Order: sequence, then C-alpha cells, then structure tokens
Amino acid sequence: MADGSREETGDANSSGQSAAVAAGGLSGPFWGATFMICACTCFAVMAVCIRYLKDDQTSIDITFWRSVFGTCFMLPFMIRGIRSGVFRTQKLGLMSLRAVFTYIAMVTYFYAIANMSIVDAVALNATIPLFTAVLAAFLLPELVGMRRWTATLIGFGGALLVVRPGFQELSLSMFFAVGSAVFYAGAGIVVKVLSRTEPTTRIVFYMNLILLLIAVVPWAIHWNMPKSWEAVGFLLGIGLSGTLAHICVTRALAAADASFCAPFDFWRLFMVTIFGWLLFEDAGSVWTWIGGVIIFSSAAYITRREAQVSRAAKAA
Repeated sequence: MADGSREETGDANSSGQSAAVAAGGLSGPFWGATFMICACTCFAVMAVCIRYLKDDQTSIDITFWRSVFGTCFMLPFMIRGIRSGVFRTQKLGLMSLRAVFTYIAMVTYFYAIANMSIVDAVALNATIPLFTAVLAAFLLPELVGMRRWTATLIGFGGALLVVRPGFQELSLSMFFAVGSAVFYAGAGIVVKVLSRTEPTTRIVFYMNLILLLIAVVPWAIHWNMPKSWEAVGFLLGIGLSGTLAHICVTRALAAADASFCAPFDFWRLFMVTIFGWLLFEDAGSVWTWIGGVIIFSSAAYITRREAQVSRAAKAA
C-alpha cells in the first residue's frame, strides 16, 4: 500500500466495526475486500496523476500539494478532533520523526513514478512489508521466525527480478523506489511504537499536520507553481485519490483482518499495469510481473504470519 497507508491504518481495531458491518447484511470480509480494491484503484489513479505531472511539477512540488489538498480534504475530521481534545499528545518527537520519514518516502516514491516505468516503481514500492520485517527484527523486541525471514528473502529476490542488475542499467529512480519503501517501513516502525499509547486518529492527525509544515519549506525555496489548470486538476486528483485511498484502507482493516486484506494489495499492480498500458504504453515487462507476484505474495504471507503470531501471543 503506497503513500504510507500501511503505517497509518495498520493498527485499526477490527472486531467492533466488523460486527457493525455484518449487521448491515454483508459480511466483514466482503467489505474488507471491497474497500481494499477501492483503495488500490485510488492508489493507481494517484500514480497516473503523478506521471502526467512529471513535466510540470517536481516530486517536491507534488509532495507539497499532496499534503495541502490532503489536509484540506481531511479538515472537517481534524476540526472535530481538535474540539474534542483527542489530539493532545506527549509524543511530539516521535510524531515528527514519523512525518520526516514519510516526507522522504513520498518525495522519492513520486520521483520514481515520474521517471521510470510506473509498473516497476509500484512493484518495488511493494517491498515495504519486507523492510518492515527486517527493521522490526533489529529495532523492536519482536522475534522474527525462520518462516518470515524466508518469505522476506524470497520477496527481495522478487525485487531483484524487477531490477535485474547486470541485465539493465540501474538508475537513480530504481534506488529511489526502493529507498521510499525503506523510509515507509521506518515510518511504520515508529507507528508501531506510537500505537502502544496513541490512538490511530491522533497519529494520522499529526502526520498530516507536521508533514505539511515540513513540505512547505523546500517548496517555498523551490517555488514552482502549477503552469496550467490541467496541472491543478491533476494535483487535486492526487490529493483526493490519496485521501480516499487511506480512508478505504482504514475501512477495510476495520471490516476484516489485515491478514485477509493484504493479498488484495496485488490489485494495485494490476490496475497500474492496465493504466500504464492504456495511457503510457507502459505495461512493464514479464520480469516485472514475475517479480511483482513474488513481492506481493511474500508481503501477504508476512502480514498473515504476523497476525497469527499476534493472535497466539494474545491467547497465551
């Protein structure tokens, strides 16, 4: 899940809201799958908008406007939270660190989408859970078993198939695509620490607020306004699709377990491939698809395995 959705929504509590969804006549898993498909489609739309802006806006500009419009779309919820006092925190340092990691991840990911095969960029960004597993093993008191290590190594093997070092020239965009996954994973680790004491709503609020404050500085120095109304439309599309994607992911994880939702993230690669083929004549290569299947499958297994370990720990 691109654009930080995993770390923003990964701690949603599913039980209460699943019951509420089921009471409406449809099962939680049905809604979990539906919202995940909608989220992945929104992420694919956002990637397309970014690609169209590559000659008008830099990744720094796009990240700033993504923050501006995303914050505007979330403003009604933020105002409600401010009035209720739910946003009071003593973890401002960790909140800021998470926002810094997310900012770097967004800039590098947007650069990769704009300057390399859009399908390759999305496939490489899907290594977020793999890097999260590695960082968790070294930075958190989590025991990563042999099964998850094996799945992680297989997933990185899939990433090598996408990049194919020695068979094609390595580019800065490729390093940025992988680097964005590393920083998104770092942000996810910070969220895991924050979630021990902070509710998800508060974490998301400070991420949006601090991210906007960070993004405005390099943009103000760079100062590149959109050059056409068409560009403004694409920027609005990025803000709206990104915000809707996060809302859909949150609803999906509220309706069904993360281990159930994770495999549906593959829909993002499928949609990006369709859009890339129709709009940019960029459907990726057969190696991208082979590597992408391996990466997404490994990520889904790791998510499922983490859920099983978590349930076993709670039952003990």
